[in-house]
Amino acid sequence: MKMVFIKFKPDGKEYGFGVPEDYKGSAGLKSGSWVRVPVPGCRKKMLRVVVRVAETATPPEGLKMIGYSGRQIAQTANKKARRAAHQGGIIYLAKKAKAEKRAMLGGRPIDLAWEAEKAAWIEDDLDIEPYLAKGYNTDEGLPKLTELRLGMRMGFDESSYDDPTLPLHIIRKRRVHQLRDWAREQGLLPPMYYEDPVHGIDKEQLRELLIGIANGIMPDTYGLKLIKLHKCGPRVLREMRLCREAGMTGKEIRPYWALGVKKLQEVRTAFLAEKETDGGQ
Repeated sequence: MKMVFIKFKPDGKEYGFGVPEDYKGSAGLKSGSWVRVPVPGCRKKMLRVVVRVAETATPPEGLKMIGYSGRQIAQTANKKARRAAHQGGIIYLAKKAKAEKRAMLGGRPIDLAWEAEKAAWIEDDLDIEPYLAKGYNTDEGLPKLTELRLGMRMGFDESSYDDPTLPLHIIRKRRVHQLRDWAREQGLLPPMYYEDPVHGIDKEQLRELLIGIANGIMPDTYGLKLIKLHKCGPRVLREMRLCREAGMTGKEIRPYWALGVKKLQEVRTAFLAEKETDGGQ
């Protein structure tokens, strides 16, 4: 009979355990292998490293065996039985709904998302066909195409992240860094907090400013001097950007930025309502 010996402590005593005849991987057991052995005071068998392997003709009495305990085997069998019983039931339907959700992108079906993205490329006067031929024509490639388009419409060289095999977060990170460096060169960003502890902005404020720049809304049009933008929290900067996208000027935003997010939302809503009324007349 084959036996394995393990130590519960680095310099402790060796303890022997038997290897069942039907144990999978029995032939590959050697010093350094991991096996499940019974541990005193524990219902489940725990993984331990084998110190050595030996053969014995007469195994000692009360020899304990390696492998899964009867309790663990029963639990696994119960899980499989429950899983089989739920096919077509609540769990099955939940998994099906989750799979259907994966076929959505931004709350829209994939086919509609593709139509919207292709229309955006045409609107930005860009040719999407060469990039589809490169391998971006998959559902995973759709958000990557969006990142390429956002960089290209700013006139940037996308060669550093034009690779369909790159993960989406890497492509987005490189595009954002490219946008950040360009904005700094143009003098469109205030200093960071580590460059100017008094007037510097943090990462969340920088993120909101870069979103505005990517959409064509420059920070120097928010109604405040760049050096004072550190006084606006990220949510306030977001509302100021939305006000600019709605058509408000910096002069119209300036009196309300210090009054908080809710006030900016009210002002933007009133502006859009008045704009719609004027348009209807």
